[in-house]
Amino acid sequence: MDWSALFEVLRNICMILFIMFFIIDVFSKRSYKVLYHIALTCGVIFSAFIWNWAIGFKAGFIVLFLIVAVKTISDVRKREIDTKTEA
Repeated sequence: MDWSALFEVLRNICMILFIMFFIIDVFSKRSYKVLYHIALTCGVIFSAFIWNWAIGFKAGFIVLFLIVAVKTISDVRKREIDTKTEA
């Protein structure tokens, strides 16, 4: 098994987890936003490894996506903490 096949399998697993957590989040009272953002981020990172881009573009894309994901996850956690303290 070569690296690209391994990264495709890992990407597909992460994307399945993303879809699963997203659907659970829609129908559940508990929030799963952090989990589906983590799964989506991992899926995008594994996808970037498969693409035939220059290493600089791959690294830049991964860093950009990680910054957006960390910002989104921290905002979700802050919002959850704020709603718990208000109640």
